[in-house]
Amino acid sequence: MVETRCPSSPKQYVKILISQLNNYQLALLFYHIYAGDEVVSKDFLKANNFFSTLPDKVLLDPELHKYIKEEYA
Repeated sequence: MVETRCPSSPKQYVKILISQLNNYQLALLFYHIYAGDEVVSKDFLKANNFFSTLPDKVLLDPELHKYIKEEYA
């Protein structure tokens, strides 16, 4: 949605969105994006540091999934 709507500042929009989510909601979104049909491109997520604030402790398997998180962060 952010990519198609072309807001004047996508990074600011993403920061606002992330600030509205708690860690568990962000983790749920992380797994939904990871398991789903690339609704949002990895490049966009990486460029906007989307999961950079996601703490490893909320991941289902922190040791295994932190490497997946690094693909998006």
